[in-house]
Amino acid sequence: MGDNMVSSYRCVKDDKVIFYEFVVIEQTNGSPVMKMRHFNRGNVGWEEKDKPLIYKLIVLTKNKAVFESSDKMLKLTYERLNHQKMNVVLDEKDKKGIWQKEVFSYVLKP
Repeated sequence: MGDNMVSSYRCVKDDKVIFYEFVVIEQTNGSPVMKMRHFNRGNVGWEEKDKPLIYKLIVLTKNKAVFESSDKMLKLTYERLNHQKMNVVLDEKDKKGIWQKEVFSYVLKP
């Protein structure tokens, strides 16, 4: 609705929130652009108030969307595996320039 999508994420470890993410995907010049912000417990923002993290859409297929950061150091892949399962893959270059991968698997529960 309104030419955008929104989502939120909560990272929990040992029954405590570690951080939150708030994501907006908006049409910009005819292409989806992801804008992301992170928050510590207590709603304390990580990024400057007028500088969200920006990820451009670089791949779009029926079941997959890949977004890449402006500096090309990070990619986020959202892949629908079936009607109940989705993976989000975080590919990020470390300080040595080596790609590191972390997979987050989600299952829709009734």
